[in-house]
Amino acid sequence: RQMLNVRGLSEDVPVESVLGQSVLQLTPIISQEDEELIMRSLPDCTSCRWHPDFADITMKSADKGMGLYAIIARHGIKPEETMAFGDGGNDMSIIKKAGIGVAMGNAWPDARAAADYITTDVDKDGIWNALEHFGLLK
Repeated sequence: RQMLNVRGLSEDVPVESVLGQSVLQLTPIISQEDEELIMRSLPDCTSCRWHPDFADITMKSADKGMGLYAIIARHGIKPEETMAFGDGGNDMSIIKKAGIGVAMGNAWPDARAAADYITTDVDKDGIWNALEHFGLLK
């Protein structure tokens, strides 16, 4: 909870109370080796890291890229008319599926490699600078 800066979660919830529920995402604190071992048993899921100590495990149909496609389908937008920003492994799908995928300057190497453009760090006006670079500010 401290690493993720999450408040208000109880640690005394019995695991049995959630085993019968549908799960969209898990964020276990887990080594990369254990993640690889677990993922062999989860063929309908995908995993990505945006921190060395934990991974995001989601259904293959529930990543950020699929979320982008759901939004553009709803609003009649073409994929090539979109731009997405990201900095971690959990942003890879949206960076790849957007018309223009932008990695923040402080992005993980995988996110940077997937991007069409790399802007400055998020704390150094990265979004503003990318929008300016593509002539989207007036």
